[in-house]
Amino acid sequence: MTISNCTNLYGVAKWIVDPVLGAGTHQTLVAAMASASSGDTIFVHPGTYIGDVTFKAGVNVTSFGSDWVQNVVIQGNLTFTAAGSYSIFGMTLQDNGGNLITITGSNSVSTNIENCTLNVNSTGGINVNNSNASMGIRLCNLTFATGKQGITWSGSTLFLQYSSVNGDVASIISAGTLEIEYCDVQVPFTSIGTGNIHTYRDWE
Repeated sequence: MTISNCTNLYGVAKWIVDPVLGAGTHQTLVAAMASASSGDTIFVHPGTYIGDVTFKAGVNVTSFGSDWVQNVVIQGNLTFTAAGSYSIFGMTLQDNGGNLITITGSNSVSTNIENCTLNVNSTGGINVNNSNASMGIRLCNLTFATGKQGITWSGSTLFLQYSSVNGDVASIISAGTLEIEYCDVQVPFTSIGTGNIHTYRDWE
């Protein structure tokens, strides 16, 4: 019997990414994102998935079951431009010669990245140049290791919570606010222009 991709044999899990043909509905996150629509969750089986991904608003991506962080690696530039909310949970995000995360434009973009490891070795990590006053990113319970500029921020509000950040190159906050709450930060953050940095010992 031959089972083709995009055939859902997994019940309530509508989209499953697995590198083995027929073990999921898609073999790449790029292909699964093309099929998904707002309100869907894409579950990712263990493996390394290489390729830039433009996220669709309202589509969430999570590791499958308990296979998270060390077992699921997304290697590429993740782009968020459409107005709406996004969520990434339980995996390693790694750059592939460019930025790790890019958010540009003027749409209201709300992004939540939780229980992930972020590895930045190339150009830069999180690159945001968004003029919408209501946009924001929440980074929670992360291990963020960067050999380049980890964050270049010109947006509204960036929440960094319960995370560990390591690196040598200063991150730049040029507009908006960085809220650091209960984190171990061993990398410099620099505020220029209208950028603000607030630090708290406890998250309330």
